[in-house]
Amino acid sequence: MKTILSILIGSLIIGCIPELPIKSKKNLKIKKLSGESLNLDQVTFENAKLILDKHCIYCHSANGPASKYNFDFDSEEKFINSEYVTAADLEKSSLFHKIKGAGIGSFENMPPSNKNLDSSEIELLKKWILNMKAKQEYKVSLQILEGSSGIESIGSITLKIGLDKEAPKDILIPINTSGNTQESTDYVKLPPNVIIKKGSKHINLLVNIINDNTVEGLESIKFSVGTYSDNEVNVSLDTINSAVFFISDDDVITPLKQLYTASFSSRSSSQDEEIGLVYIYVEIDKLAKEQLTFPVNITGEADLGRDYSLPSNSVTINKGQKTGVIPLEILNDNEYENDETIQLSLSSVSNNDYDVVLGTSNSITVTITRNDIPDSPPPSVDSFAQVRSILQAKCFSCHSTKGNFPQLAFDFNT
Repeated sequence: MKTILSILIGSLIIGCIPELPIKSKKNLKIKKLSGESLNLDQVTFENAKLILDKHCIYCHSANGPASKYNFDFDSEEKFINSEYVTAADLEKSSLFHKIKGAGIGSFENMPPSNKNLDSSEIELLKKWILNMKAKQEYKVSLQILEGSSGIESIGSITLKIGLDKEAPKDILIPINTSGNTQESTDYVKLPPNVIIKKGSKHINLLVNIINDNTVEGLESIKFSVGTYSDNEVNVSLDTINSAVFFISDDDVITPLKQLYTASFSSRSSSQDEEIGLVYIYVEIDKLAKEQLTFPVNITGEADLGRDYSLPSNSVTINKGQKTGVIPLEILNDNEYENDETIQLSLSSVSNNDYDVVLGTSNSITVTITRNDIPDSPPPSVDSFAQVRSILQAKCFSCHSTKGNFPQLAFDFNT
């Protein structure tokens, strides 16, 4: 009783799979290799597959009762990739461990019941695994020879796709792209794969950058390589397996013309003749995006060079400013004269860079007030009677109706 119990416990520990109900062969879909019949004298994948089909696949297939452990594969590579077998290594080949009579390990329990493989079948599977060539491991990397950035007109860049050792055969490496660029708009479409030839360690792939006339921001293309595997080689990613190239736009933005409105800060100003320098302020409605210069017209009673001086007949407003200054110097002379005026008016401007239009206060009148005292003040005259009295004493003897020149008489009473 104790021995029987020990056997049952041992069966559970080693993962013995009990007898499973086998579906009708008519309902099973098995990946048979066409045109093959079992030949135990030839150690080939095809013969190994026929043995497994005979003893295992009705359970271990996609729709069999043991589909969780499906190894109904149609290539040797798939057996290796699934890790059911390890090339040239029986100890690491789990499928061989499970075969009753294989004589390896303590987990031999397949097939269940009375469907054991005979010794010749086991020997063929053994030789099949031992004759497999272990995959050669490779690492693939990618780099951009021109660096990580360039202007749009660079023309092209070169991708270097390399292996860590020489390829034993032609190896297909996938190429992927991503980023905020558009294929066929920003760069010429790349092939999906490149081939590193047998005996070579790398291949250079030219990427043509399209130089368009569209004003764009900073763009980027990320290039990356993929993996490859077959029954001979396994290519995995090296540490540096992708690279990003940043494209700087070199297209010129055509700026919009700026429009400004110009006005004087006041409409009039009164200045004493002896004040000297006066500043007349011109303002625009917003900060200048560039240096602005526009003409000033000058008219009035005062004389340029005698009553005032002006260094320029234009005004300049510097970039980033809203105000320009016209320096007007009032000249202080010794002549006795009445008040005089200077009138300054702005002119509009239109050029390739900006337009200046006139605001409401587009002219200003500057009045120069006199400060000179005359040398001899004129005689004061109190009334017409005083004037007539003087003329009568000096002139009426001739210039009267009864005088010598009656035709030139001015002996008026009013």
